Amino acid sequence: MFSQFFMTAILLHFFAVGAFSQALTSKEWKKLRESDDCIIGMGMSESMDHARQVAMGDLVSKISTKVISRFEYLITNQGNKMSDGQMEKIIKTYSSMRLDNVSEYMEKDHGEFVIYRYITKSDLSTMFKRRVNMAKKWAKEAVEREREGKIGDALQDYYWSLALLRSCPDGDLETISNDYDEQNMMIDINRRVNSILENISIKAIDSDKDGQSQRMTLKIDYKGKPAANFNYKYSDGKTSSADVFTAKDGIGDLLVPLNAKLKRLKIRAEYEFRDEANIQPELRDVLESLDPVPFRQETINVDTRDCPISQSSDYTMAIAGGGTFEKPSTGSMGQANSEPTFASTMKAIQKGIATKDYTNLEGYFTAEGWDMFNKLVRYGDAKLLGSTEVQFLPNEDGMVCRSLPMSFTFIYNNYYLSDSI
Repeated sequence: MFSQFFMTAILLHFFAVGAFSQALTSKEWKKLRESDDCIIGMGMSESMDHARQVAMGDLVSKISTKVISRFEYLITNQGNKMSDGQMEKIIKTYSSMRLDNVSEYMEKDHGEFVIYRYITKSDLSTMFKRRVNMAKKWAKEAVEREREGKIGDALQDYYWSLALLRSCPDGDLETISNDYDEQNMMIDINRRVNSILENISIKAIDSDKDGQSQRMTLKIDYKGKPAANFNYKYSDGKTSSADVFTAKDGIGDLLVPLNAKLKRLKIRAEYEFRDEANIQPELRDVLESLDPVPFRQETINVDTRDCPISQSSDYTMAIAGGGTFEKPSTGSMGQANSEPTFASTMKAIQKGIATKDYTNLEGYFTAEGWDMFNKLVRYGDAKLLGSTEVQFLPNEDGMVCRSLPMSFTFIYNNYYLSDSI
């Protein structure tokens, strides 16, 4: 087992500041000591401050013994193998927590200060319960995200909940009420995560060369409907890419090597999100201390049967209604456009995006629109996600064109964001 000294030092860190209780009478103190409600540490010294330090060290040592014994399940539960180093990391996550309920009782003995520092067992349990409550909060949010079809968010929240439980003493015994049934949380979360993964279907619907890679357009469904969001990495079955892709409204893309074998194309669901966990330092510390938890269905086969490799950057676009919408005399897309129809305008813009030739596109935009186009399409390295059918809808200012699925690649934390406009 890992060093008792190490554990004591960690706990001393977050017990360093405590609230002193009101002075007890000797009779009250005797009754408290004889009860089994508190954990008590004692220090004795001619210096009051030194006696307090010794008492705190003694208290923390006793608490550490209880904490270590309560973490035994992490080593034995479900065949888990956990090294002393991993146990140290998990215990260390509690250094970010703070408990202000350490109380004190003082006596004098032959000119020396005898100080007792104590904490009730219920207050100690509160420290651990706080983390359990955080885990339950993430689990309940995950259920809601799953119902909304936001499976990317649901998988993240479930995983964060599971990680917090794994860092809690007796975390494997925690229960949660779902559908009027009391469920073991760890078992329930694993079941729900695997159920989500089993109900994801992914089909490659288009592809195009992209430098030394090929970019594939993916149709991602959850229970037969477009997944509101989903996060994933390219996998060759053994390892995964560092880049994380994000799909939205059932459409995503994937950048794979030109020599990738399409019939064996796989992606791995992403659910850990350590960077996003920075918003909650305690959660971040837990994720960094634990090895990732694998799930049975986390690697998903991609259906590539209807996705031939395209050797050019030529795109075609079907226009709803045959492109018969006439351009108004004062439209919101600028005055330099000489094309007679909205369909021709969109085809020109689409071609410019596909070929990355934006030189003749400015005339199709207002000044504000052109500035937005440059920031989004150029900076985001925009790419069309294959063929699509756009729709034109009239409004007060002219005509609105939707939906043109595109991917935007922003260099930030190795994430690729696919969106639809």
